[in-house]
Amino acid sequence: MAAKKGRGQPRKSDAPKRKSSSKIIPDAPKRTLRQREVDTIVEVLDEKTVKGEVVFRCVWGDENKPKSWVPEEKVPAELVAKFREEPDSDEDVEYEVAKLLDVKKGKVTKYLVRWTGFNSDHDSWEPAANLPKNKIAAFNKKQKNADSSDEEEKSDDEDREYAVEKIIMRKGVGKRRLYRIRWAGFSDAHNSWEPEENLGGAKKLVREFNKNADEREAKQMEKEYEVEKIVDEKTHYSKPLYCVKWHGIQEKPQHLARRGVSRRLSRCS
Repeated sequence: MAAKKGRGQPRKSDAPKRKSSSKIIPDAPKRTLRQREVDTIVEVLDEKTVKGEVVFRCVWGDENKPKSWVPEEKVPAELVAKFREEPDSDEDVEYEVAKLLDVKKGKVTKYLVRWTGFNSDHDSWEPAANLPKNKIAAFNKKQKNADSSDEEEKSDDEDREYAVEKIIMRKGVGKRRLYRIRWAGFSDAHNSWEPEENLGGAKKLVREFNKNADEREAKQMEKEYEVEKIVDEKTHYSKPLYCVKWHGIQEKPQHLARRGVSRRLSRCS
């Protein structure tokens, strides 16, 4: 006898059918062989600990991708093992001195060494006791010759006679007088102020320049000025002084007063 179905229970054929989802989930993009090679670590070069975490300096499959430090968990274990199994290069590799670059002297004399087969990033300071004597002797000889050459060049510069091409102007009086000099063979950028004692080889030029300059200044002092008007008057040590505007002179009155032109007022009044 067939079992009765519970009241209210839908028959299997009457149960609502589940609608299939209309969304299409795309497949994850597959990486090409080339992409996998680029992202693959092919060699471990170095190891260090940063804030308690071990990281390795790695070479990537893509030659254009720069070497970088990668956490230990992202580095293939076989590459780590291979790196750690390799002998310590400092102990087992013979370093050959290519040349000595510099020296510093103290309690222990040290030389800056360029190693054969290595670039400047690997240059290091080494005590003389660790270096070949013939390399040290060759370096010291080269340095001595270079120092001698520098001394000769310095001596040549000191002994060189600079010829005065022209005296441009002068300033000051007496022992404090200076001359503006243009040097033969040099541009105006090298013009300089020099005291007379520095111009021993140009005494004739200095005398001629001073003579002409003195004559010009004398003529200027003798020039007659015509008073246009008296601007101001004051007494200095019981003597009257006048601030004068001269005819044809476009200077400010106070400038004329400082130049002492009031002394000539008596000739024109």
